[in-house]
Amino acid sequence: MRPLLPSLLLLVGCGDFGLADGVTADGGPLVSVAPEGQILFEPVSPSGRPQFQEVTIGAAGDVAVYIAAVWVESEDGAFSTLDELPFPKLLDPGEGIPIDLRFKPAAAGAFQGLLIVETGTDGTVLERALLGEGCVDSEADGQC
Repeated sequence: MRPLLPSLLLLVGCGDFGLADGVTADGGPLVSVAPEGQILFEPVSPSGRPQFQEVTIGAAGDVAVYIAAVWVESEDGAFSTLDELPFPKLLDPGEGIPIDLRFKPAAAGAFQGLLIVETGTDGTVLERALLGEGCVDSEADGQC
């Protein structure tokens, strides 16, 4: 039986790869999402073209990091990823993978979603807020 370890410990030496969980012993992140903080989209008309943002999921520390999955949650479906994502994947130190995000609202108003990155072998989750606005298209020309 494997002893339970606090989730803030760095677990190195698991399996053949020396995989690490999502945080180090001092609480610093091993996984980065760039840009940092909230991911903001420009206002877009529901009848216009969608807005796109590229984010990079990367290994921020000096050990390899296992990314189990990356997905977007959005109650209204306004946010999505463009392509099939290449996860699960082991990222080498300093390695990053670009992910294309799409914002296409169905109506005018404020929209929120989450970009979720599941790391490590224990399901540690890193979240980034997705924010966008569907603007009123009074001339129905696809422009705000």
